[in-house]
Amino acid sequence: MTDTRLPSLHLPPPRLDWNAAGWPESRDYGDVYFSKADALGESSHVFLAGNALPARFAALSAHDFVILELGFGSGLNFLNTWRLWRQTAPRGARLHYVSCELHPLSRDELERLHAQWPELASESAALRAQYPEHSAGLHQLRLGAAEHPLWLTLLYGDAHAMLTQLCCPSAPFVVDALFLDGFSPKRNPALWHTELLQQIARFCTPATTLATYSVAASVRQVLEQSGFNVEKAPGFAHKRHMLRGEYRGVAEASTRTPRGTLAIVGGGLAGCSSAFALAESGWRVTLFERNAALASAASGNPQGILHFRPVKRQAPDSHFNLYAYLHATRHYQALAHAVGLRWHPCGHLQLATTAALRQRFAAILEESVYPSALLHYLDRDAASAKAGVPLQYPALFFPDSGWLSPPELCTLYAAHPNITLATLSEVHAFRQDRSGWRLHTNAAAQAAQQHFDRIILANSSEAALFPELGHLPFISNRGQVDVYSASADSTVHTIVCGQSYLVPGDNVQCLGGSYYLGDDSPAAVSARQHWHLEQLRDACPTLGQALATRRPLQARRASRCITPDRLPLVGALDAERYPNLYLNLAHGSHGLTRTPLCAAWLTSQINATPPPCLPLLGELLNPARYPQ
Repeated sequence: MTDTRLPSLHLPPPRLDWNAAGWPESRDYGDVYFSKADALGESSHVFLAGNALPARFAALSAHDFVILELGFGSGLNFLNTWRLWRQTAPRGARLHYVSCELHPLSRDELERLHAQWPELASESAALRAQYPEHSAGLHQLRLGAAEHPLWLTLLYGDAHAMLTQLCCPSAPFVVDALFLDGFSPKRNPALWHTELLQQIARFCTPATTLATYSVAASVRQVLEQSGFNVEKAPGFAHKRHMLRGEYRGVAEASTRTPRGTLAIVGGGLAGCSSAFALAESGWRVTLFERNAALASAASGNPQGILHFRPVKRQAPDSHFNLYAYLHATRHYQALAHAVGLRWHPCGHLQLATTAALRQRFAAILEESVYPSALLHYLDRDAASAKAGVPLQYPALFFPDSGWLSPPELCTLYAAHPNITLATLSEVHAFRQDRSGWRLHTNAAAQAAQQHFDRIILANSSEAALFPELGHLPFISNRGQVDVYSASADSTVHTIVCGQSYLVPGDNVQCLGGSYYLGDDSPAAVSARQHWHLEQLRDACPTLGQALATRRPLQARRASRCITPDRLPLVGALDAERYPNLYLNLAHGSHGLTRTPLCAAWLTSQINATPPPCLPLLGELLNPARYPQ
């Protein structure tokens, strides 16, 4: 019988001994994390100079540079590389840093360590602000200023298993430099064995370099067997030698994609997030929206919430939804810091309003799949204290959840200097030619046919009007959100979600949760408003009564597009018949949660750069699962 239980997300924490000087030693491996003499100096000498990074960074133009590291540890090599990147890389170059770690340090442990390197204070603080200290798997962080962007991809788990999953046709990327910095081969032979290093070689080309502090004969032998030429070089401080080398084997990795022009059809969350991700990666994007303003349809609610549904048993979308949620929390936090997005990480209470829900929540907690930092149980009194109002039910609490304004988010996305916004521009058709795609729009004659290297369709169910997509099984339903003015008697500290949900807010508060097929008559609208209030009154009589005393400012209704398996359509439509034509569609009511990860996944596919999730998750979104 197939085991349908979810794999545990828990990570084995490192067991550390701290000496009097404040340096850690691994109790599991009996080894130090870095040189006791001068850790920062060793990092610069062995890994930065050993891979000739100062000169290589300075010589870059508007290109990508990818580093793969074994052993993230304290993050010292990453922070030191980031500092060098800011100092030497030209504007427009992009750094991708991929690092493996089986025993991630906690945020508090990192802070204790990082205090030893005040020269890296700004980089270390930015890292810790997004640092994922729980949940095994792949986590990608966008860091750095717009002129020197970088993406940190952390692989939490067994290095060989993680890199094996990464090395597949749907997530091809080339590595330019290798940092081999695990614990010593005697202490941790798993990071130096032949199978792992041969797997790493599959990401390499003849331009790939490597550096490591270890000169053990076994390490040299395995590297040479894996296709690398290595040589001894002067070591750091008391170490006589180190190793550096270059790949000379057969290159399996694909080449990167040169940037060019790209058209995106649809100005909602899917289209705007895709435009932003690709613009950040160097593409010149034109964003077509048929209405006068962005986020005019399903993405137009004044408040949107971030959420995912925890499960006990595996389902096709369970892990995807989880990692989309984790990615989105980091993404919005980063945008709040970088461009002033008004992100409200107030947390989310999912109330157990029925016996079936209470039973399901108990089963989820009994399995201990999810770390407590991700979600935890609160009894009715604790849930009420968290919300600041008396609630009738216990709840699961998601501390990293929150809300924002989708229209504001779309506006911030579209403000990127590499994006040209074309509103009141309806795309009627697209035609392939020898060098790309030509769009036909309702614009003035001189601009009615525009040429682009690539196209992304992100216009929800309207994409079904294009004959090329006629085979896709789009399902369209509608949802209603009632918008109320905020006042003192409806103040709540967190998102409260029972059968309906209420969002905190200073100016307005959204109450929603209904789905329907299409009846927008006044009587039906009023009935749904009454249902929302009744569900809120059941969960919290105080809030239900407060909103019942005033009329909604608006009953906002819009269509949402989904697929039969409830997963979005993200990726190439058909690479053979329609090369360079991509989709980002069918997010339903999960657009705020899913679109950051989907945009990043699509960008990595187009650019051949490190992906934001494991390919087995990204492949679930492949439009080819619905063949023509």
